[in-house]
Amino acid sequence: MGNPVLVTWVDITSCDAAWMSLEEAAEYAPSPIQTVGWIVEENEDYIVLIGSYSTEEDDRVCGSVCAIPRSVIESMEVLKMFGEKI
Repeated sequence: MGNPVLVTWVDITSCDAAWMSLEEAAEYAPSPIQTVGWIVEENEDYIVLIGSYSTEEDDRVCGSVCAIPRSVIESMEVLKMFGEKI
């Protein structure tokens, strides 16, 4: 597995909890999000990150899977692993 990445992207913001004024609704904007993980799939439309994975060769499982469309990604930064020289 390569180094993890920090992905900064924009997600929808919504509220279905109660009625609100049109002025309050007009203040809603997309939310900036940051996700850290390892890229397991990457194509021209989206990337797939995982937040954790088993290092056992005969038990290749992962968790915290997140597929992010490239159209909402603002930046991706490759992170250094613990103990890796700067």
